[in-house]
Amino acid sequence: MKGKKDLIRQFIEDFQSKVYDEDFRDSNRNYQRFYNNVRGGYSEKLIALRRDILIREFLKKYELEELDEKRQISNEEKIAAYGRQSTCEMCGCTFKDFTEPEYHHKERYY
Repeated sequence: MKGKKDLIRQFIEDFQSKVYDEDFRDSNRNYQRFYNNVRGGYSEKLIALRRDILIREFLKKYELEELDEKRQISNEEKIAAYGRQSTCEMCGCTFKDFTEPEYHHKERYY
């Protein structure tokens, strides 16, 4: 979803307007459930329910692009690479085990 902030913002604005449109809400069970739970409070369970409904509706409308599956490497390959070099080439940080390098920097691969 990198670079899709405007698309997401527009979807949420459209979703909210439909949630509060009684005629539309009555014709869509998910929007009705969302609306009913908005009035139900802010418990962790209700927030998770609303989040799940929002995501489900978003995925009905937009297809997400998958990351390149070929870039995934096995634990054996990670261990072998760690055995060859246990420090970051960019910043010189030393890793304590083979799992640390995978999530070392904030910028993700796309």
